[in-house]
Amino acid sequence: MTVQKSGSTPHHSKKILEIFKTPKVYEVSQQQTVEARLLDGQALRKEFWSFLVYALPPTVSYALDTGVEIVCLAFVAKLGERELAAAGLAFMLSNMSGHAVYTGASTALGTLGSQAYGARKYELVGLLLQQAMVVAGVVLAAISTLWLFAGQMFHACGIAPTIAGMAGSFIRWQILTLPPMALMQLLKVWLEAQGILRPITAVSCAVLVFTWMFGWLLIERDMLGLGLYGAPVAVLCAYTCGNVVFLGLIAAGGYQKKTWKGWSWGAKAGLWGFAGLALTGAGMVCLEWWSYEVLGVVGSAFGETATAVQTVLVNFSYFMYATGEGIAIAAGTRVGNALGAGLPVAAQRSAGMAVFLALLSAFFIIVPLWASRGTWVTSFLQGEESFVLVSRCTPALMLFLLFNSGYGALSGILLGSGKQQVGLVANLVACYLIVRPKGIP
Repeated sequence: MTVQKSGSTPHHSKKILEIFKTPKVYEVSQQQTVEARLLDGQALRKEFWSFLVYALPPTVSYALDTGVEIVCLAFVAKLGERELAAAGLAFMLSNMSGHAVYTGASTALGTLGSQAYGARKYELVGLLLQQAMVVAGVVLAAISTLWLFAGQMFHACGIAPTIAGMAGSFIRWQILTLPPMALMQLLKVWLEAQGILRPITAVSCAVLVFTWMFGWLLIERDMLGLGLYGAPVAVLCAYTCGNVVFLGLIAAGGYQKKTWKGWSWGAKAGLWGFAGLALTGAGMVCLEWWSYEVLGVVGSAFGETATAVQTVLVNFSYFMYATGEGIAIAAGTRVGNALGAGLPVAAQRSAGMAVFLALLSAFFIIVPLWASRGTWVTSFLQGEESFVLVSRCTPALMLFLLFNSGYGALSGILLGSGKQQVGLVANLVACYLIVRPKGIP
């Protein structure tokens, strides 16, 4: 399924694509059909502030979402280093084989939804959400089947038998978390395509609070006697309650009125095309996630301490990428809206601003990280060996955060313009043909 783009109006170079704020939604002004020059000063200033408006809420939301796993690991860490290593392995595999897949597949909704919204095809956005739900159902069934054999997969990777068994049981419990987490992801992308950002941040905050609450009850207090396995149950409860809050916010704000007209058999039209784009998006995201998650699994073969350190570093990098993710989401939405509205120069301006802000934000993250000299890790790990390992890895982590921020902006640009296949090929070549042989000789 494709969204037809209207042509941009020529002979008018003084006006600019304007973003205006309504009480409930940020959207492209369809009345402004003429564009300024790419590097027009006034247009760049407006783009800068408009981009921040779009990027800030998803940045906060992503940081809060990442905090869910960190909160769980913080509670699990109190149970022991072995439990932390097992939970970390399970989260790594679930990210690689589960969350990366349905998150990548949801990019099809982001691409087509943002372009449809920019083209004022509002009902089509709702139909695309229905198609995304159908595709997600098939994807989750496949993921659940794979996770049933997680323990055997860990054993095959050479993980210590005790940790492999615990991690395998942990991820089987995580199967229960897939439906509520995937539903929340689709609802977020659906709203992001329309520029509706406030409810996303609010529900992310609610989920984090629920995670802390259920984590305290089910992991620290162990009210159900599940021990380590109280962590995935806590996540299940948190996201289930979060979805109830999310749907309530959507209904209360009337955010569904413009694009959601109820379930319709019309969603069958173009379903295979949507599924193809979703598959390409899943491949693009998975190739990136797998490239460093696999290194984490392989690194766990070096012992419990190394596995625990790897777990903390990976989750810390996720949290520090919050700004990059917010910029990527803003880039995808703004580029897609502009292209759907037939404003290619505005799309180019948004793309350039995304790269600039991504690199700038990385700088403000790297400087304090370098100054800390690794002391931040004492909040999660104890022992001289752990501190030494983190100190040695910090320079590599700094470089990773810099390039990953730029990568996020470029990914958002590709997703907004429907070029997932370009990202897929780039990830395949860069991560597996060039970098992977260096990381795993």
